[in-house]
Amino acid sequence: MSLFLSLAGASSSVHISKALLVLIVIQWIVFAKLSKRPTSATLIERRHGASGVQTTVFEPAKVQAKVTQVDNECKSFAPISEVMNQESEPEIDGVAFMILKKRPYWFFKRYNALLDSALATVPNTWAIQLFVNQDWFENTLLPNQYGVRRHVLDNPRVIVKDLPLRLQNNKPGPITEDRWIWDNIVNATTATTETTDYFPVVHFHGGGSFCANSKMSYADLRNARIDFIGPPSTTFGGMGGLGGGYFYQNRYAALAVYDYSKRSHLSSDDHIRIMLDMTRKGIANFTIATPEQTFAFGGTSNLDSAEGRLLTNLTDWGPMVVEGVQYDISREAREHIWKVCPESKNFYPGVTRTACVGDHVDPISCARAYNILPVNCSSGSEASLP
Repeated sequence: MSLFLSLAGASSSVHISKALLVLIVIQWIVFAKLSKRPTSATLIERRHGASGVQTTVFEPAKVQAKVTQVDNECKSFAPISEVMNQESEPEIDGVAFMILKKRPYWFFKRYNALLDSALATVPNTWAIQLFVNQDWFENTLLPNQYGVRRHVLDNPRVIVKDLPLRLQNNKPGPITEDRWIWDNIVNATTATTETTDYFPVVHFHGGGSFCANSKMSYADLRNARIDFIGPPSTTFGGMGGLGGGYFYQNRYAALAVYDYSKRSHLSSDDHIRIMLDMTRKGIANFTIATPEQTFAFGGTSNLDSAEGRLLTNLTDWGPMVVEGVQYDISREAREHIWKVCPESKNFYPGVTRTACVGDHVDPISCARAYNILPVNCSSGSEASLP
């Protein structure tokens, strides 16, 4: 009996010893791993290149060389000269076009946002056509505007056309009035165009924006066969609206007007006047937008009451386009436009001083911040703002 107890005790001791040995080994392994983990100090040393620690040093020159290499590879892969004047892709039954001319660096940084907005707003079967000064476009804009370059090289909807020398020094407004533009706008290339005498064209530019949250659509304009529409105007009883900025026009109507007038340069007022005259004489049957339609296209002055206060029965729909800084409407109306058409705020990023936006606008401080405070001509002193 005593022998049995002795053997049992010995066996128990062996099991305990093994368990202790296993525990010691586990503790040793854990301690060894923890001792190898870098402390925060070690990580800082590695990042900053402390002596005795192998480091990967950030070398700006090498990074710049790699960027240049990639940039050159992109250019050699798809030279812009091969993109210029390219033939249009199929499925095009409308065009939104823009004139890209020499501009300060700060201004053309907005071009990518403009292209994004145009591509997202006009119908997917439309092309975006850029009329450019080729030398400036290739050597100044594209190297500094990667977003535009990606669109030009990769997006088949974006088509580039070089302006003739005689137009390259003109302002965008007069260029849009030249017949050359209308002769060189991309033609319809598919049967999706319902008729052979209607091809919608929209002009856009960096002084405004499209508004995706508009109640009236491009399909509405096509269905109504509108031949000309722009933002509200007081000319011709408000018919047609303004041109030169954002406007929508039937290309075939524009060419018919040039042919009838036998002129190569016509303003938007000329177009509307001649279309009205041709319709009255029975030569054509043009559809010019009504004053109400021009407000739906680009109106903002109808947001305020006669007393200059924001109307209370407004909806959350915006116009199709918004142009300019809207200086002639109330602050509440301007903020309403920013709410229903947030794209419009993207194109005026400079107006971000706290005195200029928000709930506590200080007109004098805002004007002084941008050096636009009126001056009293007689005294030379700053005039007061209303």
